[in-house]
Amino acid sequence: MQFHSTTNSTPHLKGFAEARKACCGTGLLETSILCNHKSIGTCANASEYVFWDGFHPSEAANKILADNLLSSGISIIF
Repeated sequence: MQFHSTTNSTPHLKGFAEARKACCGTGLLETSILCNHKSIGTCANASEYVFWDGFHPSEAANKILADNLLSSGISIIF
């Protein structure tokens, strides 16, 4: 899987507009309860971001990761 290198160097190839900064807050530090759709500074379209908060991938990034894992085969997990 080459998700990390592709999304960091050319995020637009995966449909992302932002790969270095998260959707929530300042995009650099906040995580967990400090980040939700009602938080001040949360982006309008999280699907354009690789990261939801300073640590967790966005729903769009998680979907790409899951799709890649499934297409690679379940044998990787076990």
